[in-house]
Amino acid sequence: MKSKVTAAAILSLAIVGGAAIVGYFFYKGSAEPSQQAAPSPTPPIEESKTSPTPGPALEVVSSLEPSPEPSPSANPLNPEDPMESYLATLKDDESIRDELYRLYGRFNGLVGNYDNYKTTSQEEWRELLDYNFLQPEVYEKFAEVTSSEELGKDFANVASLVDCAREGLADGEPSEDDIQALRYAYEIVNDVQTWILPQGAEDTKMRHRFGASFALEGHKEADAIDGWLAEKE
Repeated sequence: MKSKVTAAAILSLAIVGGAAIVGYFFYKGSAEPSQQAAPSPTPPIEESKTSPTPGPALEVVSSLEPSPEPSPSANPLNPEDPMESYLATLKDDESIRDELYRLYGRFNGLVGNYDNYKTTSQEEWRELLDYNFLQPEVYEKFAEVTSSEELGKDFANVASLVDCAREGLADGEPSEDDIQALRYAYEIVNDVQTWILPQGAEDTKMRHRFGASFALEGHKEADAIDGWLAEKE
């Protein structure tokens, strides 16, 4: 009987002791401030190697200047006149000088040193009407912008001569008067281009001086051309 009491007593002490130990550690843990685990550091964001895609603009600022009107040439219903554009480039004697040599070359080939008019076909005559050297308005513009009164008279005569010749060229069968008008126009252009507004490379020894320009001291041919035109009016 005594041994049973002793065993029970030992068991009771063991239970009480274990509870005390558990209570001590429970109290120990609750008495100390709680410590949260530190968050792991966020890795830095590396800059992308590719260019970012631009987002939509938040504000659109309109230009204060009005949009330019479309040029007439851009509108097929209102094409720009090539002749008007060409005439707009003729502003003074220097611009005349630049153009005159080309015009002289056309006249020289047709009724000058080469007399190609003798072998020109009807169709070719009609096509020549589209070339600048046979446009009266070209010489009218020359007369308008030149600084010389004498050259103004010369270019006005060329315009009248070309206009006179065009009437016969339209049917492809120029008359003798038509050819004469072209020859007179060639003489004036030759004299002005060689002696009055040269480009500087002309060989005057190879060029004839007709006296067809009023800007020359001796201009008997210019007077004769004036008289011829007066008869045709």
